[in-house]
Amino acid sequence: MKQLISLTLGLYIVFFYTTPLAYAVGSFGITPPYVINQNLEPGSVHEQIVYIVRRDASKEIMVEIVSNVPGADSWFEIDAGNSFPIPAGENKYPINVTVTVPDEVSAGTYTGVLQVAVRAIEGEGDSGMISVGLRARARVDLNVLYDGVGAQQGNRQTATALFSGVIIGWIVTLAVLLMLIFLIFYSRRKFKKFKKI
Repeated sequence: MKQLISLTLGLYIVFFYTTPLAYAVGSFGITPPYVINQNLEPGSVHEQIVYIVRRDASKEIMVEIVSNVPGADSWFEIDAGNSFPIPAGENKYPINVTVTVPDEVSAGTYTGVLQVAVRAIEGEGDSGMISVGLRARARVDLNVLYDGVGAQQGNRQTATALFSGVIIGWIVTLAVLLMLIFLIFYSRRKFKKFKKI
């Protein structure tokens, strides 16, 4: 019984303290909730508009966007910057996401997320204080079809090194085999001479 009371009280406290924060910012989301391109090439540029939407637009909010895409974080550029305000009255705010693929890149799939944090900016009477807000994510799925110039050169160098290693290995193996054949032949001749004596 005590555990049930403690659980109920804990849920009430969490609900009581987190609900005002949600309503202070107004429920929000990202549409479309993804940045996807499966046909990228080295040096290519992909642009996509995503919208930050919110139900309550009565207050100005501050938006912060951080890319978390291993191997491709530096490819992303937001036209408004990574931190910018959305004025009051804007229910649907467009942002342009530009993905610039470097010339020297390895082919493959690059996945991750764009993390978007929204915080409410209080009025001037509150000394411009910023309250804790809400977070959302946009899924990132990018595919580079083939290696760039630098990656191709690196792959060629690697292939050349591997091929050279294989050739050297075969030469060493052949030399050892010839040496064994010579030793066997030489030993047999010595043995025959010994038998004649």
